[in-house]
Amino acid sequence: MEKNKEQTDINYTSIFIKSLKNNIGLAICLWFAGLTVIGVFVVYGVVGFRGFTLRI
Repeated sequence: MEKNKEQTDINYTSIFIKSLKNNIGLAICLWFAGLTVIGVFVVYGVVGFRGFTLRI
């Protein structure tokens, strides 16, 4: 229990950069897909799928 209390150093900048790297590719793909009429349905599908799944 004492070990967990000592490990409270969280590097928020590193977490933020990792999150950006993980999500920027998907954001760009969704933006391009949203430019087409058929791609709009793909965007809805991806957003719905990601809304109901957990990513670690």
